[in-house]
Amino acid sequence: MKFALFLLLICLLTPTLSYTSAEAQSPCEHLRAEIGTRRNFSPPLKIRLLAVRRERGRITGGASKQVAEVGGNYFVTDQNLTSVTVFKGGGRLLKINVPEYSYRPLTARWTNPKLLYLETWFNPHYGAYWIYDIEKEKVITHELMNDGYAAWVKCLQSNEQK
Repeated sequence: MKFALFLLLICLLTPTLSYTSAEAQSPCEHLRAEIGTRRNFSPPLKIRLLAVRRERGRITGGASKQVAEVGGNYFVTDQNLTSVTVFKGGGRLLKINVPEYSYRPLTARWTNPKLLYLETWFNPHYGAYWIYDIEKEKVITHELMNDGYAAWVKCLQSNEQK
């Protein structure tokens, strides 16, 4: 009899796996599932934000010079950090900027000797990044990004309504 009561007590106190009584891990679990199905908040039609001009000449001045580890490629940012000029050798230059957001800084760094990672933020919460192939002169990846602030505000508002 004591064993039966002890077993019953253990069964009542042990948490069970049940889909009906399972609580969300956090108050915003339903939003995490909804946002997780979207692809990095990219619009269906990608807007051409990055402008690349091919020029001949030399690089004069600039805020900083970043040389690729191998090869002769290097880039120079302008004084305002809003555009990047890449030297490809033989007097060939690529001037890269984001005209619609020319007042925002455009940061660049080499990922390898031929790929350049470019990033800009439109405001404190939303931005974009590109991976640009210097040899082929084309964008390999273009994604919009955010820091999750909009989802957090939506979560807070949905919890206030409960």
